[in-house]
Amino acid sequence: MLFYKVLKRGEFVTVFFYLKKMNKFLFIYLTSILLYACNNEKKADEQSAVRIVCVSKQYNEIIGSLHAEKNLVATDLSSVYPNSINNLPKVGYHRALSAEAVLSQKPTLLIHDKNIGPDHVVKQLEKLKLPMMSFNTEANDFPSTYKLIEEIGVYFKRKSEAEKLISTLKKDIQKVDSIQVSVKKPRVVIIHFGQAKQHYLIVTKKSPAAKIIELAGGQLVVDGEKGMKILSPEAIATANPDVIFMTDYGYDRLNGIEGAKKLPGIALTEAAKNNRIYRLNEYDIMYLGPRSGKCTLLIQQLLFPNERK
Repeated sequence: MLFYKVLKRGEFVTVFFYLKKMNKFLFIYLTSILLYACNNEKKADEQSAVRIVCVSKQYNEIIGSLHAEKNLVATDLSSVYPNSINNLPKVGYHRALSAEAVLSQKPTLLIHDKNIGPDHVVKQLEKLKLPMMSFNTEANDFPSTYKLIEEIGVYFKRKSEAEKLISTLKKDIQKVDSIQVSVKKPRVVIIHFGQAKQHYLIVTKKSPAAKIIELAGGQLVVDGEKGMKILSPEAIATANPDVIFMTDYGYDRLNGIEGAKKLPGIALTEAAKNNRIYRLNEYDIMYLGPRSGKCTLLIQQLLFPNERK
């Protein structure tokens, strides 16, 4: 009671005088509690001061799925999953960033996947000594995707959440593997319509999308040294795919399948003749992440519509 009354009056010197009269162990115990509380408050202040701008749709989907977005203050336009990420302010397209837009968010860290631009903006941000980082793992197949989720989970102190996310993704992939199809692998072409340019690109066997198509039971027919390449109409006709997937940006611009069939070279393909041109959300096919197992199941249904599932 005496300690309480003295503390209430704010006479801190007197408080410590009475504390010293107490048992030595009790004095140390109470002092430790006081220091622990102060340290926790300091850590909380430091954590709240962290302001991260992340400009990778793959990273951001994983961060959001781990519920680790507390310190994210902005993302790029391509980051749309989950809603908690999509609702954050945008600093532009990841390949067409504006230094002013990034800096307006007062970031203490810029996280990217080494696919940002333009170069002069990146150099400007480096010159201004804005800390930047990328995660070590490049998730180009499912095993490396598990590793990336684990790495991001460790960084954001969400290790147990990362383990659960990996477990769910593995179960989704097992569902795809368990479905048997009795027909030959359809030949597939993926046409990607980006936002930065108006022309379309063909997704190659080097892309993460190839892993999804392969797991679903199909085969991409276009080779390339990188994940995408420009292909002529004649080359598309020669490839003669059974199925064509188009990303949403261009498919919608063409007003659907009838407009797509009018593109040079496509009308001559088996895909066009059999009306097997499908719309895919860019974010379902262009990278691997927490939803990739479920997305693969959906693609498998499009590849094999007559098979019993």
